[in-house]
Amino acid sequence: MKKIFFILLLFPILINSQIIGSRKLNEINLLFLKVDFSAKYTKAEITYRNGTKEIGYIYGFIQNKALSFNFKNAFSSNPIDALNLSDKSFSFKKELDQKEINLTSDEIIEVKIIEDGVNFGHYKLMDLATVNSDGTIKDLKKKAWLPFYSQDIINVFSYDIYEETEGTNGNPSGHFEKAATMIYLNNPKDNFAINVMDYNFTDIFSKTKLLNKWSGGLIEVFKNCPEFVKQNVIEKNIWNFDSNYFDIEELEKTRKKEIKSNKTIKNDEKNILLNNLDSEIQITPYLRMIADYKKMCH
Repeated sequence: MKKIFFILLLFPILINSQIIGSRKLNEINLLFLKVDFSAKYTKAEITYRNGTKEIGYIYGFIQNKALSFNFKNAFSSNPIDALNLSDKSFSFKKELDQKEINLTSDEIIEVKIIEDGVNFGHYKLMDLATVNSDGTIKDLKKKAWLPFYSQDIINVFSYDIYEETEGTNGNPSGHFEKAATMIYLNNPKDNFAINVMDYNFTDIFSKTKLLNKWSGGLIEVFKNCPEFVKQNVIEKNIWNFDSNYFDIEELEKTRKKEIKSNKTIKNDEKNILLNNLDSEIQITPYLRMIADYKKMCH
């Protein structure tokens, strides 16, 4: 299990070392499902900085739903920019037949996507931070629209990255496969989110740097409870994955078996469930930490 999670932990290094470019498509096959991207505006509830909320139709960062990878050119971009999550302005209409107005990230702090009357996605504009190799926190001087995975005493933001497979003669196929899950943690008492797996290529050659960066992020997020940090990050040497936080092998095996053996759902639906399970498995250790943090300190 240690080796499996270690690979998952380091995989974003490979992702961040490649150029990632979004393609403008009217329709793609995502996880073998056709997704129509032609609709320009999406119904959403927006939250202004003064707390006022308004429902209307938005066009901007949420229209980028997938990424394609070009492994021939390295170090050219990053997922945040490629997914347009750093979008600083977008169009908004109160009604579809009205003239659009321009809104900026100086005015809006949250966007909730509404689909058939149900909240489909919830984005919050967050300052981004990373961890230096000595464990100190660094402000990246950058903001991004991060999608919530869960809202709790510690917030978890997450988004998936998809690789577009090659078709004949090396041309893009229009088919996308899950490549990685990016995870950010945020203590609501702070206005920044930390990418808990934000390493560069040279970091993987130094276990000390990796330990400092990863544990440094956890220490910052859980800093309001020194007792939890001491017991669960420092004393247990969490880097070795000795705690039950990382005991996810049986969970993964059981859930995969349940999904694959379910004859009542179609293969397309199974692909989506397996994709979501993959993200859930990677996020589960952090959710377990948050649960213990709540018990110990709140």
